[in-house]
Amino acid sequence: MPQIKLLEKKVVEQIAAGEVIERPSSIVKELLENSIDSGADKITVFFDNGGISRIKVVDNGCGIEKDQLLLAITPHATSKITNAEDLYSVSTMGFRGEALASAASASKFTLSSSSTLDGAGYKISSYGGQAGIVEPIAHVKGTTVECLDLFFNLPARKKFLKSEKSEKLSVLSVIEHVFAAFPTIHFVCIADGKKLYDVCAVDNHRQRISQVAGTDFARDLIYCRNENSEMSAEIYICPPKNAKQKPKYQNLYVNLRKIDNNSVSAAVRESFSRFVSAYGNKPSWFCFLDIEPSKIDVNVHPTKQMIKFDDEKALFSFIFRTIFRELERYQGNAINPAAKTAHTQDYLQHSQQNFAVEEKKENKYELFTNPKFSESPENPSQISISFLDMVSARREDGKPLGTGINDNVWENIACFQIHNRYIAVSVTDGLLLIDQHAAHERVLYEKILDSMETEIESQSLLFPITMELKPFEKEILLSVNEFFSKSGFDIKDFGGNTVAIYSKPADFLYESQIKEAIEDIIEQFLKENNAHVLSSVHRHFAASYACGAAIKFGNALKNEEMTSLLTALFSTKNPHICPHGRPTFSKLSLNEIAKRFLR
Repeated sequence: MPQIKLLEKKVVEQIAAGEVIERPSSIVKELLENSIDSGADKITVFFDNGGISRIKVVDNGCGIEKDQLLLAITPHATSKITNAEDLYSVSTMGFRGEALASAASASKFTLSSSSTLDGAGYKISSYGGQAGIVEPIAHVKGTTVECLDLFFNLPARKKFLKSEKSEKLSVLSVIEHVFAAFPTIHFVCIADGKKLYDVCAVDNHRQRISQVAGTDFARDLIYCRNENSEMSAEIYICPPKNAKQKPKYQNLYVNLRKIDNNSVSAAVRESFSRFVSAYGNKPSWFCFLDIEPSKIDVNVHPTKQMIKFDDEKALFSFIFRTIFRELERYQGNAINPAAKTAHTQDYLQHSQQNFAVEEKKENKYELFTNPKFSESPENPSQISISFLDMVSARREDGKPLGTGINDNVWENIACFQIHNRYIAVSVTDGLLLIDQHAAHERVLYEKILDSMETEIESQSLLFPITMELKPFEKEILLSVNEFFSKSGFDIKDFGGNTVAIYSKPADFLYESQIKEAIEDIIEQFLKENNAHVLSSVHRHFAASYACGAAIKFGNALKNEEMTSLLTALFSTKNPHICPHGRPTFSKLSLNEIAKRFLR
């Protein structure tokens, strides 16, 4: 057996740095937290190439004195705690003394600071953890931290970084999370020399949410507030009518620290589910929870993403009641006060029991509701179709051959919608289940690709639609505007973070779907998934557009809409998969069904 030996100090520091700093956004988060703890009221973040080549954070906080600079980049040196008991009453954002030390070990690092108003400051540099000497420099009061060439001395770690685009989005996401929690601080963000954010100090969280997510979005949010002897909460949640399959914001802040917690997420989901009509739609929300520090443990996760609460059940109940009460008021519930209280109590008890059973699973409560079937014709035809006829007999242009299957044959087949997600239809040799979203994606994808050679017909809007985006979302949209134009959109820069839509595709997008479709298209471009399937920019755009504009899970369909979709799907060149490679349908043969019933 090999002998056990102590690792060299340099190796230990690099391992520790890797635990705290996974990617550029980890450094940005830690440096922002330090700047906030310094009392700064203006913080500027610069980063280039997704933060891989440069990260620089400048603040106007209290600064660091000359004799403290070397200690500042020494592991586990901190001014925020002094003993083990302090870990149970942490009231600052950073506290472990690892941030600067880890950044210094994983980059070409410079720390410059001044704690006076006379313009005199000092700096210390570190090259992969090898600290230099403290030198005098000119510096205004505050601190500047610069990290160059991240992981230059840790090639294995650098190899696992994602693309510059992905790292940039991760950094911007972290910055947004911090922005939202501290409305009284002026934040500036400059990426690759371009100013993406310049958010001045405001009075409250709603105003800051407006700066981050857009005025229209923030204006509609429902304000919920509650407090007891141990905690208080301010929650901003979207109205039920604005719920979506993939909400953009689900942000929890505990004592202004962005974290994830299953109890809070489940409480929001359960309290909201009673008020939303479309199956599977979820709210966007911001929850700012203040709690006695001794009631939580912030030291259970290396990056402080998770914290431990003393009483998760009490937390669930508190958040549930806070939201449920305000949503009932918003909906104008006509139940009398006594009955309303009893009803809320019963619903809460049921939800808590459900949460206890499924804490580590998806929300089973919704999955046990009765299936929703669309109405079928009163006298559906007994005609059935062979599955092989549908998917194999085709001409070169993708249309059905002369097999007796016309475009209108589906009109005589009874289709049923299951949970507003899948379409079930009987075929000669079994049962066909169609994923409505994936099927519509395939139809739109091929239609768009076919139209790319020319242009999809546009329909002018009577009144232009304005749309607020995040700065980097607008940047993405304008960079691919040529493809939006070919797809029937006329989109122009409207100033600030706003664009104006003057026309839409004529054939397959309702006016009410425009904003959500554009948001989903942008999201697909940001994800960069399935590059092996989306082998060209045109295909990437077509797949992104199809995913954004396609029928969503949770959309109820009439029988004629289902039959129209099936007709279109089985007239495509490849009806088997969506543009991202997922199957569009699954078939259960009569033999498979019989086996399940032991026949």
